[in-house]
Amino acid sequence: MNKEEVDLEKESTTHLTQVIDEEQQPRFWSRFHPDPRLPIKTTLAAIALVFVGIGLTLWGIVLAAEGQGFLHFVLGFVTLTPGTYACVQLFGAYRGWRGYAFENIPSYDT
Repeated sequence: MNKEEVDLEKESTTHLTQVIDEEQQPRFWSRFHPDPRLPIKTTLAAIALVFVGIGLTLWGIVLAAEGQGFLHFVLGFVTLTPGTYACVQLFGAYRGWRGYAFENIPSYDT
């Protein structure tokens, strides 16, 4: 056996070992480990802004039937916009999308 055949044999066994290891790993929800760089307070603030924004927007739409919901709708939209933006930025950084990084997100975790 020459050196090239030995290298090919090592590559094939390494690939086989990786396939076997991937099959034996537990399901997604049991192996989830949050990224330690993920800013927890910023994430919670972004999620809170989204939920408050959705609630105020829906409340404004319901009250609009009575002619009183315009300010709630505007406040909901103003709250929902930065919350959605921050959630998309956090998700993109977590997933490793190009152009997204945790360093680009303002953090409340001092």
